[in-house]
Amino acid sequence: MNRQLLFCALGLSFAAILPLCACRGELDERHSGMEIPAQSEAFEDVSVTAQPYAAPTEVVTSVPSAEPTVTPEPSPSPFPGTEYMPLTYEEKTRLVNFDNPLPEDYVPRDLVSAKELLGDVCALRKEDSLIQYEVGLRLRELFIAAYDEGMGEYRVCDPYRTQEYQASLWDSRVSMYPDYGKNPYEEPVGVMPGNASEHCAGLAVDVCSTAHPSLDVDFSSTAEGKWLIENAHRFGFIFRYPADKTHITGVKCEPWHIRYVGIELAEAMYGSELCLEEFIGVNMG
Repeated sequence: MNRQLLFCALGLSFAAILPLCACRGELDERHSGMEIPAQSEAFEDVSVTAQPYAAPTEVVTSVPSAEPTVTPEPSPSPFPGTEYMPLTYEEKTRLVNFDNPLPEDYVPRDLVSAKELLGDVCALRKEDSLIQYEVGLRLRELFIAAYDEGMGEYRVCDPYRTQEYQASLWDSRVSMYPDYGKNPYEEPVGVMPGNASEHCAGLAVDVCSTAHPSLDVDFSSTAEGKWLIENAHRFGFIFRYPADKTHITGVKCEPWHIRYVGIELAEAMYGSELCLEEFIGVNMG
């Protein structure tokens, strides 16, 4: 039975192959009489001239260095969120008086709006006044500490003044008193020339209070005045013109006039009974 099936399969295979073979034979007969053209007739003779060898152009691709050059950033300001830098020791201890005037074109650096820096912690006589940034920052700390200890509202009357404005104050006094300021160490003054005022150096502030808005010696008898006398040094301020030093400073007693010298120097001067001229002469002369 299996052999019969095998032969039947082989028979079918040959039956499928035989027609293909016949077809191939017919194709061979058809092409046997065709002429094949010579190679010279089928293709044109193309002459090829040898070209000199050219080395391939080298393509240079820039490769970044492993450690790219980094432009150094400026040192950050110690006052967060600002570009202002601290006053130098020389700036803070600068002596400004009749014998040590400022250059005529001197303007302190880092002047800012007193209203923006202090407007929420004190009253201002002039809302458009300017104040040196570090001076204003320490004054702000002073006022906050005073309020925490129960003091009333303080009032800033004059921080920075231009030399032109200060000179106008001086000229006004001289016009009323022709001999004004001619011998300040014997007849101390209440107004300094434009180039001899610490206000123009950006280091002085006139302070009183809302309860006592006048700049006079009675301020020192008020609660706010007493607190200021006892605590100003903690924030870098000194009382610049004591009553017993007028023969040295040439200025009348001004308990409202505080001068910024920095915490280190202010604490060293506190209780020394020396004015700035004396302290500088003894310790820095």
